[in-house]
Amino acid sequence: MVSMQPPLLLDQDAPGSPARSPTLRPNSPVDAEPPFKRLKAGDKVYPFKPWKLLAVLGDAARLPVPLVPALAAQIIDKKQTSTLIRKLNEVLPLPSLQHLKRVKSLKEGDTNSIYLLLWSIDPDCDINPTQVINKLKETGVDTSAFSPNFRRELVAKFAPLTRSQFEGLKCLPSYWPCNFHEDKYFESLVTSSHELWSEENRKLQEEFMTRALGRGTGGGLVVDPSTNTVIAEGHGTDGHPLHHTVMNLVDLVARSQGGGALEHTEITPTLVFNPSTIPQDTSTSEEVEEKTTTSHNHLKRYGSIAQLSSVPKTGPYLCTG
Repeated sequence: MVSMQPPLLLDQDAPGSPARSPTLRPNSPVDAEPPFKRLKAGDKVYPFKPWKLLAVLGDAARLPVPLVPALAAQIIDKKQTSTLIRKLNEVLPLPSLQHLKRVKSLKEGDTNSIYLLLWSIDPDCDINPTQVINKLKETGVDTSAFSPNFRRELVAKFAPLTRSQFEGLKCLPSYWPCNFHEDKYFESLVTSSHELWSEENRKLQEEFMTRALGRGTGGGLVVDPSTNTVIAEGHGTDGHPLHHTVMNLVDLVARSQGGGALEHTEITPTLVFNPSTIPQDTSTSEEVEEKTTTSHNHLKRYGSIAQLSSVPKTGPYLCTG
């Protein structure tokens, strides 16, 4: 499927995928039959157990949020906390750390201490209280409310993208509070709870993949997931380095909407598009533009451009969804 949502991948190491060579354990017979045989490259069979989809995520979403050092000051006069926060946000903003709370409450013994984030520092920077106080005075900050003991804090480099990252930060003993706004659609991809992972959809995806494989090496389909309609199907062609599967499919989608720029996509029998998506309305262009199909629910279910409230009858612009 050509999609603007995070791409998906068949998990080769997931349960049911062709197993890797077995690891021998103590007292295990060398000639014991492995639980699953490795599939040969030429075998035209499916794995022994159902495959599963995985969202292909970057390191920023997959790994723990990296930490960076920052300087914090203890507030002695807690009544001035709000005033100090407003002043620091004005004269010493934190453009690269805006996802962090400016203040942190920390229980030390029987008392609660309040710490205020001042600015980010280099990892190897030595903290000189005199220099810190002088810098604060230069910017007009009242330093009488601060303790002369400043401390280094490790804070999140950027806002967590997933709930697991957020929970991981909160478990740290030196956790500095940060903002987290959960993206439910993105989270459903991370946790595999989206309806794309349902058994019904898994069977559909397998049917589409089987159909794509029938087009030969590199074959592919473009499917409208709101109706499960195959819009285009094809493969890469010789003659030009840009005539690979994806570009040919994109041009076929354009043909399904009355366009198309590559001559060979019109004359090659194995490159197919669904002409039923071409509007048959003979009204004027102004009238056609007014007759749009609401796709809000479709976009809400399948992601992409949420602010797009309607699409023309020819289909979602640029294969949205």
